[in-house]
Amino acid sequence: MSAKSFFNGYQFSVISYQLKRYLRYAHNTQLLQNDNRPPITNNYLILLLIGILFIAGCENRASKEQIRYEWKTVMEGDWSSHLYDVHFISETQGWAVGNAVDIIPGQDFTEEAESLIIHTNNGGQTWHRQRSSVFDKPLRKVYFRSASEGWCTGESGTVIHTTDGGKTWSHIKTGTENNLHDLFIGETTGWVVGDWGTLLKTTDGGKTFTRVDAGVFGRKSLKGVHFVNAHLGWVITYNTPTSGTSTGASQTPNNVNSGYIYRTTDGGQSWEEQFTTAQALFNLHFIDEQTGWIVGDRRSVFVTTNSGQTWEFITDGSNQRHKSSYGQPEYLGNEPLHTFTLYDIDFTDSQNGWIVGDLGVILHTASGGKGKWKHQRGGPRFHNSADAVLLGVDFVSKRLGWAVGENGTILHTRNGGVTWESQSSPSHLLVDVCAVSAKEGYVVGDRGAILRTEDGGAVWDAQDSRTTECFGATHFVSPEKGWAVAEAGVVLHTTNGGSVWQRQESGTAQELLAVFFVDEETGWCVGSAGEIIHTDDGGQTWQRQESGTTW
Repeated sequence: MSAKSFFNGYQFSVISYQLKRYLRYAHNTQLLQNDNRPPITNNYLILLLIGILFIAGCENRASKEQIRYEWKTVMEGDWSSHLYDVHFISETQGWAVGNAVDIIPGQDFTEEAESLIIHTNNGGQTWHRQRSSVFDKPLRKVYFRSASEGWCTGESGTVIHTTDGGKTWSHIKTGTENNLHDLFIGETTGWVVGDWGTLLKTTDGGKTFTRVDAGVFGRKSLKGVHFVNAHLGWVITYNTPTSGTSTGASQTPNNVNSGYIYRTTDGGQSWEEQFTTAQALFNLHFIDEQTGWIVGDRRSVFVTTNSGQTWEFITDGSNQRHKSSYGQPEYLGNEPLHTFTLYDIDFTDSQNGWIVGDLGVILHTASGGKGKWKHQRGGPRFHNSADAVLLGVDFVSKRLGWAVGENGTILHTRNGGVTWESQSSPSHLLVDVCAVSAKEGYVVGDRGAILRTEDGGAVWDAQDSRTTECFGATHFVSPEKGWAVAEAGVVLHTTNGGSVWQRQESGTAQELLAVFFVDEETGWCVGSAGEIIHTDDGGQTWQRQESGTTW
């Protein structure tokens, strides 16, 4: 019950009681003329009415003095979903596709959320949603042959087609429920690849697709397909976890490779295995019949200049070389500095190419990829804690390009990647906030995100946490000194308002969910499995305390 409703109820009860008392006295006075009790008088009635007016007046004054507080949204994502691919047919017109997690507030997959297709006709200045008519099945790839005709592929055997620029989409029967990862559509012949060795082919320009029985693929997951003409093409794969191997190279047995490269020279009638590697492979691009690139995990880039007869691993290297040559700082955890995953690649000509991947990384080459790939943003060298995984990239010229990724991220460059601007407000998963004053505050969240505001929340700036672990909480004892805790027992400490975050040895690998300090020296962290750790020296050392529970 609200304060006002409680007060109104109390007021009504008082008035009712006094009126009943008055009526009872009047009734008794009339019936019991011989009663010795003093009869009710007009003075009593006057006092009663004054009391009623006083109560009503107090209520009105109290309601006027009530202070109302309102919550205002100061940061909100444009697209609360992951964007998996982007494709432009000109400098102004393009599409991006993704899933539909929380795209409608309060709605999720179990409530039939519609998968996301967004479109721009002004180079990404504004994006508008198109109705995909696909529910609960994320869309993974998008390709347009013209301004009117295009295709999308996705999970559970989804292929949709439009002939009016995406205003309406129709479903194409594929005869499979396997997830589909990539497509290549020519004038008449096209291909779609997916899990469990799924290979689909069209011979009518993408109107219908039939499954091709290519036993050479086995039960592998086919991740990418590319043809340079009607006869010559490549498929890349990685083994599926459920078939006894891992998609991550770090978990793959020594005698089992994750990545496979296959080539056809007869339009897909037969496929030959060209190359295998321990790295999982995610995408490929060829600029002619001889030269092509493939990207994968552990910062892997492979190049061929002889139609795939040989493949060179051009990003091989050591941690020490990355530290000494590139000046990369030590990052948290035990992963090598150069192990982030690369997901997509695109070339505009024989010299200029771009790669996107984990940690918000964008790599560029201006020498045909045979020399160094240089960081344009993200990655271990320029890691921003709020950077999302980038999953798709597309350039229409060596100046204009776009990259998309998790949390609704859309990036755009007008100068070949020298600078990148955001064309969306990403939807960070934020889990805790600590306000140190009316203007200053910190927020932590998923994938190592730490944000700081100095103007009451109007602007939030990302800080470099040097970790991709998901944070559980943050606490500050002053505007400069604070802590943030995360998964894998990560405890970070800053003494300069987050300009630099340093790791403290927590002595635990549990997921830390909360942190609190009573002063600059004494504090506690709590986490999963009943974990409690305590410090009395500002976090220089942490000791475990018994909680009495394993929850």
